[in-house]
Parts: sequence; C-alpha cells; structure tokens
Amino acid sequence: MSEEVRELVLNETKEPVSDTRKYLIFSSDGRLFGVDTDYVETILNETAITFIPMLPGHIRGVINLRGLIVPIIDFKMMLGQGMSENSCVVVLRDDETYVGILVDDVADMEDVGRSQILPVPSQSGQSLHNLVSGMCSLPEGAGTMLVLDCLFLFNQQYNFMNDMDGSLMDNENEGLKDKLSGALPPINDQDFNRLVTFVQKKYGIDLRQKRQLITSRLTNTIKGMGYSSFKEYVDFIMNKGTGDDINHLLSKLTTNYTYFMREMSAFDYFNGHIMPELVRKHQRDKTFAIWSAGCSSGEEPYNITMYMMDFLGAQASGWDTRLLATDLSMDALNKAQKGIYELPDNLPPDWKRKYFQPVGGRNFQVNSRVRNNVIFRQFNLMEPIKFKRKFDVIFCRNVMIYFDQETKNALTERFYDATVPGGYLIISTSENLTAETRYKRVGPSIFQK
Repeated sequence: MSEEVRELVLNETKEPVSDTRKYLIFSSDGRLFGVDTDYVETILNETAITFIPMLPGHIRGVINLRGLIVPIIDFKMMLGQGMSENSCVVVLRDDETYVGILVDDVADMEDVGRSQILPVPSQSGQSLHNLVSGMCSLPEGAGTMLVLDCLFLFNQQYNFMNDMDGSLMDNENEGLKDKLSGALPPINDQDFNRLVTFVQKKYGIDLRQKRQLITSRLTNTIKGMGYSSFKEYVDFIMNKGTGDDINHLLSKLTTNYTYFMREMSAFDYFNGHIMPELVRKHQRDKTFAIWSAGCSSGEEPYNITMYMMDFLGAQASGWDTRLLATDLSMDALNKAQKGIYELPDNLPPDWKRKYFQPVGGRNFQVNSRVRNNVIFRQFNLMEPIKFKRKFDVIFCRNVMIYFDQETKNALTERFYDATVPGGYLIISTSENLTAETRYKRVGPSIFQK
C-alpha cells in the first residue's frame, strides 16, 4: 500500500488547475485505475470490514469511519474477477455521500490533462464501461490508466444503503448496529498535541496538520491493544512504550513508499556526472562513501548499487562500492534486507537478468551480489551524524517533506558537515533547500559542497 501517496492525497490543496487534474492511481486485478483526488476522503490499510448478510455480492460489508457507516465495494467482484484478498480501502466522498472501494494497492499520483483522456474501446465489456469514463497512457511506459467514474459509484450507493438498512432491521442482525457504532472517541486537542510534540521532538516528523492521518492510522492499533481512547494509548506510549511499541507507532505514521527508477533525473545526474568524478577522485583507494538516508524498503540503495556496478563494469570487483542505507522504521528495513519486489516496466531488461532472480508469481529478489553491497542500519535523522567516514554522496529523497522548516534546516546543516568537500546531497524534486544553505545548487534537486 502506498503510504506516501495516501498522505499526499489527504493533504493536497484542492485548487482547480485549468485543464489538469490530479489522479490517485490504484491497481485491481493487474489493471491500473485513476480517481480524481477531489473525491478521495481517505485511504485505509488493514481495516476491519463488518459483513452484513443479504447485500449484493460485490458489497463486502461496511466500516465505521468516524461514526459514519460506509459501504465497501469489492472492486474485483464488480469487474467480475472474483473476491479480493486484499484490505486496502479507498474511501470516496461527494458532499455527504461516502463509499469505499476495496483495491489491490495504491500505486502513485499523476497530473493528467483532459486532452489526454480518450474514450474506452467498446469491446472492453459492459461492467468496465459502467465503471470508467475514459483512459490515458501514463508517462515513462508505466501503463494505461482507466479513469474511474465516481458518479456511477455514488449513484449506486443510494441503493446500497437502502439494502443495508433493510438488512440491519432483520432480527438475525440484532446488535449489529451497536457493533458498527463502536468507534473510538475522537482524539482531543490535549492528547493530539502531546503525541505531535513527542513524535516531532524525538523523530523530527511534523504531524501538526495530520490529525486525520493519526486517527485513521492508529485507530485499529489502539483497539487491538485493548485501549478505549487515544488518551490511554498516548499515556502508554509516553510512559511505558517499549522499543517495539515505538517502532510500530513510527511505522504507522511514517512513509515507506518507494520504487525502482524513481525520479530518473537524479539517477541520470549520478551516472553521468557524479560517477565519473568519483572514479577519478578515488583511483588510489578505490572506495566510495555513499549514504541512502531514509531508504525505506530498499529500492533506492539497490538502485544506486546497480548504477555503480553497471558503470564500473568488469572493474567493479576491484572497488569497494558498499553503501550505507538507513531508515527509522524497522519494518521497512526488514523488508529491504529481504529484497523481494514486483519490478516496474521501466527497469532496463538486462538489469532484470543481471541483478534479480524470480521467486514466484510476479516477485523477484535482488541477487546476493547486490544485496551484499548494501549495509542496512536503523538510524534516527534527528540524532548527531557520527559515522566513521564523511560521504561522497548523500541521497535523502522524499524525507524532508515531512519535517518543519527548522528541522529541515538543522538536518541539512548536519548533512553538510557529514559531506566531503565537493560531495553531493541529492533530494527529491518535490523538496528544496533554502537560500541560506551552504550547499551550492548544481542541478534540479542536486546540491554540492
């Protein structure tokens, strides 16, 4: 599930842009669908769905969303593809009407112009025609996006709710409404501020505008631990929480979404400018010092390794290219160390052969040569940076967008002190450094000491 996309959607400033709309892209049964983010209310992972008898087969049940009963549609069943085994729910809203759709995964967000959207071919089938209003090609060969017709779902929702009300009146379902209304009381200002201050002070993450995110991501955890309020949970975390409890909290509140070949412009600069410079600079010691800070589930450091190995070719075995990859989340690091992924279409075909091995289904594992080149460690970027060597290159992409400006500035200063003269800091294209930074900009999202 794409945690970063979820957060970006929920905090997107919804200002109309002439001919362009932003779409949330999700997958279902191997196909990509897009939904206008204006309709997206929230995205939920591992949410409990309450089954209600006597409803249409493609309605899996309902959820309680802050006291509202929301019907959940199994998108695969609506397409006639069988029951979904996943639990990622995208909740859509139009005025006071809510409906949730159960999807395989949330993939990305994309700006799409109206002129890019084409009609769906007539041979696509009636069920698909009812659900989509158009289609368009995604950039960089990412595939075709089918545009979801939200109004169709909202029109159907009225019938769903009538059927559900009738089902709830059935004697066999006595007490079901009480079960559905068992939501936690909303987090109050005092507990919200306590949790926000704790997370920001310890880990730098700015949650001041993320009240809804905190509520949606922590509610099931709090219930599962047997607490009946956010206050009880916050008291526990601040006074008795173990390392595992804190790690679970941070895993819920931080973003672990990334993918191979992300923001290719950074890799193009790394391969075309930085690597030739590093090879000239390190002809004697033949040792690079590279850090992937906030490495998430590992795609970035493995990607960097592949670029280095490809650049060095037959000489790679004579160089020490090991790189450091750190993250706050142990869950993300555990996944990274396994190195098992679904691969994107834009991965070079020879890389798939050279650097991966199939492990079943659509999954591939990074081969041992690449995995052994990456040293994974848990590290809190709010801590002093005291590694043995200073770095030739620091990658820190899509991390600082979750910090306030003061925290960003302080981290950038620590990065600068941990960079060798002439070394580089590479950030995301969605991030920027202030004019006061000691780094010099040498390209989009590329800075040099």
